[in-house]
Amino acid sequence: MLKPVERALALVETALLVVLLSLMIFLAFFQVVLRDFFHSGILWADPLLRHLVIWLGFLGAAFAASQGKHFAWEMPKPKNQILSRAFAAVANLSGALASLFLAFAAREYAAEEKTYGHALFRIGSFSFPSWASADIIWLGFLLVGFHFLIRVLSPIKEEIR
Repeated sequence: MLKPVERALALVETALLVVLLSLMIFLAFFQVVLRDFFHSGILWADPLLRHLVIWLGFLGAAFAASQGKHFAWEMPKPKNQILSRAFAAVANLSGALASLFLAFAAREYAAEEKTYGHALFRIGSFSFPSWASADIIWLGFLLVGFHFLIRVLSPIKEEIR
């Protein structure tokens, strides 16, 4: 049951990565054209691009974790299959726990940002709140932790079968 959920989540993450990266490339290119040829620019484009980099980074980290390519402990592979699985489980569990602890800490940061209600930038009458950008941090860590947790639970489920 967890694998189809993870596959669907990875598909959504991939789509978001493509959309965000395309938006970033277009916006940055448009900004360069405006500056070089028309000596103007979009005031909100640079702050938005900076925050989209953060969003892209967390989505990329979550996608990498879903593919099992996020990070690894460098150690010789044991010949014993059980020991190898145990090392993988410990590595994935520690990744999940670290990600979840960071998600809770980042959630506190986002809650403080919401309390102060600062605006990162404005587009006309629309004000982009600072907490919206801070939310991606804890959501990103939560996604990464979820993928690590699935990597811990899937082999256990396979062993039970």
